[in-house]
Amino acid sequence: MCDRNQLSIKKCQNEATETDGQVEPPKNYVSHYSLNSFEKGMQQNQELSIGQQQGRDHPYEGECIDDIAQRSGERFSHTNLMRIAFKLLWALETLHQQGFCHRDVHCGNVLLRREFDGIVRLKIIDFALSLPLNPPPMPELNLTSWHASLPVWWGEAYTRFDDFTSAIFLLLWFVPVNPFGDVRTEYLVKKEKFDENPHVWFNDEVEWIPNLYTSIQLQRTSGYSHTDLFNVMYKFDPNFDPTSPIAYRVVDNQLTIE
Repeated sequence: MCDRNQLSIKKCQNEATETDGQVEPPKNYVSHYSLNSFEKGMQQNQELSIGQQQGRDHPYEGECIDDIAQRSGERFSHTNLMRIAFKLLWALETLHQQGFCHRDVHCGNVLLRREFDGIVRLKIIDFALSLPLNPPPMPELNLTSWHASLPVWWGEAYTRFDDFTSAIFLLLWFVPVNPFGDVRTEYLVKKEKFDENPHVWFNDEVEWIPNLYTSIQLQRTSGYSHTDLFNVMYKFDPNFDPTSPIAYRVVDNQLTIE
């Protein structure tokens, strides 16, 4: 999982920010994504690294979601967790529609920032491992981690569903549940056990999380369906809008998520 002793606020290498227009966000959607081009982003990566070495100032891009969670009791409310899930999956879907997979989704690469309009927005950063989505890239390096999906651990070609699965695993940190433990050599066995019955780890209030996980795994064979994926959240509580703004407080000039 995230190393809480090493995580810090991350500056943008190239980042998920405003929508490019290829995907129209739903009403009230407040997590945005843009990537003008993969090549341009990689160039910005290099330029940023040079700028940091030379001591240049760079704009504040947000704070690591894990750092915010530590100030928030190391967990988020069930409603905020669903809002974050919706925004994260939507941002990843937009990246996929641009033709790329991220391949490194974890809580150190997800930022939250309170904007001038008072809305908390989510941003994905660090595209150093990103590759074109088609054809699905075979692993050229070891991508196994706490956040990685079973197919990644099995050495299979990387697909959009592996990004989505890593996003689901990111949410577990803020429930909080830890089905994979803290010993790397045990991750694979525990992931296989989790995959057999993910629902045993969750109470009724967050049952939508294993429902999302199950939907993603089923789509590996049936094909991707935006409607089926996002309807998991809409159907779980028809009276709740997962696109509604994240609820928060500001304490000592620091963001706290309820």
